[in-house]
Amino acid sequence: MLDRLRQFDAYPKYDEESGGFRVRTSTGALLSVVCLLLIGALVAEQVQEYRKIQVLPEIKVDTSRKEKITLNFDITFPHLSCNVLGVDTMDSTGAQQIDISHNVFKQRLDKQGKPLDVSYKADIGSSPQAEAPPPVPQCGSCYGAADDTKKCCTCTEVQQLYRQRGWRFDPNGVAQCRDVDLAEKIKAQPDEGCRLYGFVRLKKIAGNMHIAPGTSFQDSHTHMHGASAELGKVNNTHIIHSLSFGDDFPGILHPLDDTYNIDEHYMGMIQYFIKVVPTEYEEISGNIVTTNQYSVTAHTKYVDTPDKGLPGVYFMYDLSPLVIKYVEGRSFTLEHFVTGVCAIVGGVFTALALLDSLMFRALKLSSKRD
Repeated sequence: MLDRLRQFDAYPKYDEESGGFRVRTSTGALLSVVCLLLIGALVAEQVQEYRKIQVLPEIKVDTSRKEKITLNFDITFPHLSCNVLGVDTMDSTGAQQIDISHNVFKQRLDKQGKPLDVSYKADIGSSPQAEAPPPVPQCGSCYGAADDTKKCCTCTEVQQLYRQRGWRFDPNGVAQCRDVDLAEKIKAQPDEGCRLYGFVRLKKIAGNMHIAPGTSFQDSHTHMHGASAELGKVNNTHIIHSLSFGDDFPGILHPLDDTYNIDEHYMGMIQYFIKVVPTEYEEISGNIVTTNQYSVTAHTKYVDTPDKGLPGVYFMYDLSPLVIKYVEGRSFTLEHFVTGVCAIVGGVFTALALLDSLMFRALKLSSKRD
């Protein structure tokens, strides 16, 4: 057994007593095995360190103002039905997107939050289920916007006449606008909730996206929502399952994900003030992900009268002029890795060779004394 073990001795020693031949010892064999195991462990650790990817941040000025950003959202309103909710956007230039239906979907929910039917495009008031045909328009007064001989048959006609005169238009109390009355829509889908999800494309300038009850329209460059005075209090309690500005990358955090905001007193104007930071993430393969991170603060006020604001959920965003760039890279270069492996092999082998030589001489001196 000892003879077989000695065959693994990588440190043969010169022994004068054996006629000047190099001899292998069991101690040398044990140290050789230890040397092999130690080198293997240290080299494996070196390989792991080499494979580790570190991310280094950089900051630069954003020069890509002509591009657009994507706002992804998935939000549930447990106490508002789908046919009263609309998604609108506005930016600092005055550009508006009203009742966005492209790439925005709605899912009707019951009281327990379970889906009632398949999702459908978010055309306000639309539903995949069959509905009664709309009532025949009743022509009537134009409410002072035209002489008594002219009759207005639709809500749009009244609105256009008001716009021509530069008057502020309020659909409340206008008979022709009853088919878009918010209270009637709530009665059509009682005790239902709604899940809104999808994405919208935004210019890279300050603005807001809001989700509010009622039919939105533009009057004299003013964004308005037609709401019924008979509506009563609106419960804007909502759950933000996810909200992001662009694609994900490793380690990104979205502060509003899984946010549950309760509209305690109803008629809440819930505002999220978001600072969007353009971000680039360069993977080690060279692929670059262009996206955005954001920070957020929230504020809620209660609007019991129209002059105080419109109840709803508002995402007020502004963009940073700086870009954060993350670059993936190795902890050290391949040359550094090869040099380290060579140093480990040479250093461990040499250190144990010296130890084996000292032990061999010590054993020899001990045997001579005996």
